[in-house]
Amino acid sequence: MARQVVFEEIEVQSLEGLARFQRLVNGLTQEQLLWRPAPASWSIAECVQHLNFTLAIYRSPMRLAFERERQNAPLAPAAFRVGFLASKFLSILEPPYRVKVKAPTSVLPSASLEPKRVIEEFVRTREEYLAFGRDAARVDMSSIRFKNPAIPVWKISLTEGLLIMLAHDRRHLWQAENVRKGPDFPQGG
Repeated sequence: MARQVVFEEIEVQSLEGLARFQRLVNGLTQEQLLWRPAPASWSIAECVQHLNFTLAIYRSPMRLAFERERQNAPLAPAAFRVGFLASKFLSILEPPYRVKVKAPTSVLPSASLEPKRVIEEFVRTREEYLAFGRDAARVDMSSIRFKNPAIPVWKISLTEGLLIMLAHDRRHLWQAENVRKGPDFPQGG
């Protein structure tokens, strides 16, 4: 079943995500940001870097589609349409997740990451993403489609792309919060 979403919901989700992120990383040391609960698990910084890499692969096709179509797109409706497949995909992404998906190599955290830069990039790119959303919301974002970088056979709308990135952020911020709540998480700093 398709659903409708107003841009204010997207904006609130985005701002809540930034606030949640700040609460997560505020006061953490480099050791804490890089600590892994198990050798095959990701640290907080790795979760965040994965989010940065994923947003980076979505940003360009979204922006290109918007720039190409914005002049011909209808004016923004009261609410934007989210299709059935996107709605289902969003429900799979939301934490606590029921389906674990192996991340593509292109968005895996790197072995040599700098937590401070990763954190700064998260804040900067999410602020840019919100500004892009505000700009795109002046037209019918649901009418502008682009190839989903994660699933290239599936074209999604700008509305769906924005929502997918926000749900993906929530999924991995939840994962990072669980790292911080772990019984062996390094204390103080």
